[in-house]
Amino acid sequence: MDPYFGNCYGIPLKCPPGCPKLCEVDCKACKPYCDCDKPGAVCQDPRFIGGDGIMFYFHGRKEKDFCLVTNPDIHINAHFIGKKGNKGRDFTWVQSIGASFGSHQLYVGARKVANWTQSEDYMHIQFDGVDVNIPLGNGEMWFFPDSGLTIKRVGQTNSIVAEVVGVVKIRVRVVPITKEESRVHGYDIKEEDCFAHLELSFKFSSLSNLVDGVLGQTYAPGYRSRVKMGAAMPIMGAAEKFASSHLFATDCAVSKFGFRREGAELEDPRTVTCGATGGGVGIGCPNQCEVDCNTCKPYCPCDKPGAVCHDPRFIGGDGIKFYFHGKKNKDFCLVTDSDIHVNAHFIGKQGKGRDFTWVQSIGILFGSQQFYVGARKVATWHGSDDNMHVQFNGADINIPSGDGEMWTSPEGDLQIKRVGETNSIVAEVVGVVKIGVRVVPITEEESRIHGYGITEDDCFAHLELSFKFSSLSNSVSGVLGQTYVPGYRSPVKIGVPMPVMGGAEKYSTSHLFATDCAVSKFGLKREGAEIEDPPTVACGAQDGIQGIVCKR
Repeated sequence: MDPYFGNCYGIPLKCPPGCPKLCEVDCKACKPYCDCDKPGAVCQDPRFIGGDGIMFYFHGRKEKDFCLVTNPDIHINAHFIGKKGNKGRDFTWVQSIGASFGSHQLYVGARKVANWTQSEDYMHIQFDGVDVNIPLGNGEMWFFPDSGLTIKRVGQTNSIVAEVVGVVKIRVRVVPITKEESRVHGYDIKEEDCFAHLELSFKFSSLSNLVDGVLGQTYAPGYRSRVKMGAAMPIMGAAEKFASSHLFATDCAVSKFGFRREGAELEDPRTVTCGATGGGVGIGCPNQCEVDCNTCKPYCPCDKPGAVCHDPRFIGGDGIKFYFHGKKNKDFCLVTDSDIHVNAHFIGKQGKGRDFTWVQSIGILFGSQQFYVGARKVATWHGSDDNMHVQFNGADINIPSGDGEMWTSPEGDLQIKRVGETNSIVAEVVGVVKIGVRVVPITEEESRIHGYGITEDDCFAHLELSFKFSSLSNSVSGVLGQTYVPGYRSPVKIGVPMPVMGGAEKYSTSHLFATDCAVSKFGLKREGAEIEDPPTVACGAQDGIQGIVCKR
């Protein structure tokens, strides 16, 4: 049994009838699902799944524009296309979206096409009125440094993920109306136009209490759906409230774009806040936690694959826990691959038979860039003080204190976001890795329990890390990196209280930005297929089987 996916690991699963060619999988429940069935989806003859999980239809009107989401920091309209039906209404689909954020505008649309060919790209993208041409191929990227916008292809053609960092992530696919769909639903599609349109899924980083729009309103606190439950086609009315004069207009009756935010921010339904709120039942985590909304159970980020915490305790890409103590005041390679190299500097003090060690800082190399995150030495810990030190190419980075504050590198390849007032960030090397970093102290209680012998002159502030990789090559190595290699078998002794990873000499480096460890792969040509990070899956045929396989 796989330690992370349990009995689901490696099992081919057939995609549901609603999405027979492309689907995702819930590896906890070991069940496939359609992306169009998740909250935030807008698909088909527009069928919405609201933030409250309730399905409804909003048909709008062909050749008109309607507001899907409106919030102080983002406004998203959709242009509807369609044809007259025989059932008293237009058949409509979303042909394009226009997203306004800050002073920027993003357009994504489906080009008109008669005969659909999957190998052709029918997606049209513009940023601030200028065409964006992203090379064909899975993983190809485009970004605009000062906007916080990144776009990544998630297939050879016709599928992207667009992210406005700190605001929203939108998955967009261009799809046709097939002959079978036309026959079943009576669309009567002719050969001169297959009505190529968009399928969308939205994942919000944060929303204000003011959020509105056809989809946006369903994320508001206390929202109660007005649609008729149990009906075969529950319809959302009041189209006049959401009508806009054009695709980038913010003049719908419910527009909130540019307003001052009121009240607390809302997190997307699939995320949670730790602790009781409003007198309700919360999650009893002492510092920070997340929740598995499928099982409704809280968990600590330090218990997920890719974590490096405590006296360094690792959770490998294979889900197996182990310790790697290294040596105090020395540097070791955590991850080394052709396009990224991550070293860690260990601090500590002499214990009984070994050093007690913690990760004080990390040094990351990607391309020709160097990124440093470290914990400052501090005697007495005050959570309101920021004890994190961040540098990019040797120059200090000063990110204003405050949850959600952002910094982007000049070339747009590194993005940093605070996820708390102080001492906590998420750093993303775009298209490569996302790293959660927290600075924490050794508390008196921890020192007492573990016998660390911490004194008042140094609380040994250190880093807690969580890595989420976008892709890795088959040759990836390092203390943590090796655990993501296909077929990797952990050498640690399973079942003991402290399974220790040895071989420190293999991972030792001469300094924090050195790539001279014995297993270094940085700058080498990639070999073999890329590996996806454990929490992701690949859909489609595997060895002739049409379906899904959970992947490491």
